[in-house]
Amino acid sequence: MHVVLLTALGVGGATVIGAIIGFLFKGISHKFSDIVLSFAAGVMLAAAVLGLIVPSLEYGGKYGLIKTIVGIFAGAVCLNLIDIQLIQATALLTVAADITLHTHAFAKLTVFAVFILQGLHKVIQRLRLILNLFIKIIVI
Repeated sequence: MHVVLLTALGVGGATVIGAIIGFLFKGISHKFSDIVLSFAAGVMLAAAVLGLIVPSLEYGGKYGLIKTIVGIFAGAVCLNLIDIQLIQATALLTVAADITLHTHAFAKLTVFAVFILQGLHKVIQRLRLILNLFIKIIVI
């Protein structure tokens, strides 16, 4: 329990320190921003490999490698579907904002609610298909 608490405090503290640094240094160069983002991407990649993939291989049993590969691809497909959904959401919200620019707030809220419901329905359908496929692969 103490390890979890210390880890949470460390991660939260690092986030706060990073936010403070971000607010203090507004005029950073594009090159420095690229360096910092590259470092952050490397840290996240290391965390994914060491914290998720290696234990998946260890605990996967007889078909650990296959399960890990299927899990990685399932995650990539889910992220791709979410990305597609966000692109469609941006386009729909832009059109909705143009249409409802001079109408009441209720009309804007209605368009937004309809979009959210349609998007959630599509995402849930796609995730259900992926989950069914994933379950069939694991069972086989």
